[in-house]
Amino acid sequence: MSYSHVRVTDDGWRIRDAIKAGNAFENSSRTFRGGPNGSVYPIATGELPAQFRPAITGADYIVWSYATPIAWCINGFWHTPDVKYSPTTSQHQGQVNTAICAIETEL
Repeated sequence: MSYSHVRVTDDGWRIRDAIKAGNAFENSSRTFRGGPNGSVYPIATGELPAQFRPAITGADYIVWSYATPIAWCINGFWHTPDVKYSPTTSQHQGQVNTAICAIETEL
């Protein structure tokens, strides 16, 4: 498994490249990270609302902000719940949404 270290201020392109390749990524403080399910990070649900928690167990790839999954992919389909969190997690949500949109546009 290879890792791509990204800065929180990145515009999403390096995050996109890591996700597209199926590689794990994390920022320097490890508060924003992603990777294939079960191979890099244990599943944590953090502040994720209860109705979304069962879905992440079957995810192929998960992106977290702190301990909360903010996006996950199941069989090629991305799920990004419309949940409001802290300003920093909102920034992470914007970055991962940019990356996912770029990947889906390329398909």
